[in-house]
Amino acid sequence: MVESFFDEGFFEDDAAQRKYQPLGMGTPEQIADVAVFLASDESRLMTGSAVVVDGGYTAL
Repeated sequence: MVESFFDEGFFEDDAAQRKYQPLGMGTPEQIADVAVFLASDESRLMTGSAVVVDGGYTAL
């Protein structure tokens, strides 16, 4: 999940957010970093992969 005005109130409180998203809420800049990596030659060996950038939300 990324910080935006849409996520206000998504979690009841900070403790709930830390429980369900242990690495915290991402920023648009962090998502851009992933997109730049995927567009770069550094990711040339990645094929058919789903890259999840959600602060650990789906890892539970």
